[in-house]
Amino acid sequence: MPRETVSVPDLDVFIGVVEAGSFTAAAQALHIAAPSVSVRMAALERKLGVDLFERTPRGTTLTAAGRRFDSYARRCLMLLAEAHTAVRRPGQERLVLAIPASLAIVLADGLLAELGRHGIGGNFRILHSDQVITSLLDGTADAGFVINRPLPSDLTVAHRMRARLMTVAAPDHALAARLRLSIDDLVSSPVVVYRWTSDAASLADLLEHGRGTEQSPVHLLGLPSAAVELARHHGYVAVVPEYATAAAVRAGELVELPLRLPWQELDVQFAHRAGFADDPALPVLTTRLLALTEQITVPNSEDRGRHRSPDGGRTEARAYRDRHQQAT
Repeated sequence: MPRETVSVPDLDVFIGVVEAGSFTAAAQALHIAAPSVSVRMAALERKLGVDLFERTPRGTTLTAAGRRFDSYARRCLMLLAEAHTAVRRPGQERLVLAIPASLAIVLADGLLAELGRHGIGGNFRILHSDQVITSLLDGTADAGFVINRPLPSDLTVAHRMRARLMTVAAPDHALAARLRLSIDDLVSSPVVVYRWTSDAASLADLLEHGRGTEQSPVHLLGLPSAAVELARHHGYVAVVPEYATAAAVRAGELVELPLRLPWQELDVQFAHRAGFADDPALPVLTTRLLALTEQITVPNSEDRGRHRSPDGGRTEARAYRDRHQQAT
């Protein structure tokens, strides 16, 4: 007996149920009869051999298998949409780039302009770094940017930059005129840290060490541009990568504070899957990235190299905590 296959309508209805939260709400949104939704989802579960939904009187929630299937279903539909675009506009190359939001804010304009000059259409997907890697491996993205993540051997790095972490504040901030600062000097100021990986949480804990209950806690934000705005307009000290704050520093809206942090740099890699190596868009992108890197990062120097911490700053962080505990 031939194996039943999953169809595009199956995926459409499945995602409709996920987003609506119930079969009835999905039927209304999709303009189909509620029994049809129930019958189609039961058939989909039979085809896959697993339960996708937990059914309750208040609606539906995804099972563990349903959550895994949801990711694949959405990627399948995205690929199909891109295929439609490709065959309808055969004269134009279209490139799918996966990029974290923090980088898209500063890179998208320059990259899209360069692609446009070469007649290449750009399709940016805003994803976390782990999702970027997944998209490159499963072919739903041609190339992408990854921040502080090891890359599997199946991917090739076409461009890499080191983005220094900067501690910044508004020019009128109480700490802005200081010639030298230590972590202890930050206890009187609200602080926000860009959450790049779990190391950011460790840095936030370090900066919070020694704060009393009367001081505000150190906050984490996933978007460095938001942290920059808090520093610019609301009196915060922000720890952000230089690519997010370079423009504000050049404009005199923020100043870099003279504080050395255990975590010195972020590793930003532009990578692609094997099948993209001969694509004409690749040299266009890498050439433009070289120019953009000069605008948004500080060139490496011997001094900066000496300050790099090979274990990502963890040893320096532990040493600081030990010194502080001995002093108290």
